[in-house]
Amino acid sequence: MWHDDLCEYYNVSSEEAEELSARKKGRKPSLPGSATCKPVSGLTFEEIWESKPRETTAQIFEFYKDIGAWSSFRQCKYHEHGTAYNTGLLTLQQLAINNFNKDVKVLEYGAGVSPISCWLYDNAKNYNFDFFINDVPSEHLTFGEWRLKKRGAKVFKYEIEPDKFPSYGDIKFDFIFMLDVLEHLNDPHQAIQEIIKYSENNKTFFFETWVDHNEEQQGTYCDLDRDKEKTKNLIQKNFSLILNADGMRVWRKCPWD
Repeated sequence: MWHDDLCEYYNVSSEEAEELSARKKGRKPSLPGSATCKPVSGLTFEEIWESKPRETTAQIFEFYKDIGAWSSFRQCKYHEHGTAYNTGLLTLQQLAINNFNKDVKVLEYGAGVSPISCWLYDNAKNYNFDFFINDVPSEHLTFGEWRLKKRGAKVFKYEIEPDKFPSYGDIKFDFIFMLDVLEHLNDPHQAIQEIIKYSENNKTFFFETWVDHNEEQQGTYCDLDRDKEKTKNLIQKNFSLILNADGMRVWRKCPWD
């Protein structure tokens, strides 16, 4: 079940996990602490954001620590039958169609609780995955790494520093996932330039979304929506569109640099 890892890591019941993962405006959940974060209660998502200045990249990054386990619960429920589930099925399809060998390198960018990597490990037993996960330093990234290690997966965690991007050496990834991430980035254009360096021509598949929020939906301020058209143009110049599935786009690295 989607809440099994939450119940084990945070010592909550399935009913408590369901309640803590609810998504509604004005919610002030009493979130549990863990060995890696403090409890958080009595504040809405928006109030946590407004509790400190959020102008610099470092200040914005601090928000993801301040929310404690909030995103751990929200993301697990959100991805139960959502984006991660659909992405996993499409990835299996591409693995089969394109005759990938058994060793597959995956980058889950802005991984949070690592929903895609966990789904692939659980449902694609015929492949040997190297899972690379990154995100800002946060409880949900720590929890995501724990989920993969619990399964016995081969996982490499990278914490993104303010205004810097991780280096992965000479690796070329087979699959790169940036789902519900681009709209949150301070510099999405540079982030795409970085992943291009780790993409192999005519091979790497790139899954991405850019979630659009109308005025009523944008209750939090961490949806920055910066350089959207510039970033989309960069993607289009370097990747060929394979599929547009209800806002989730699947690209393949062009045969040229």
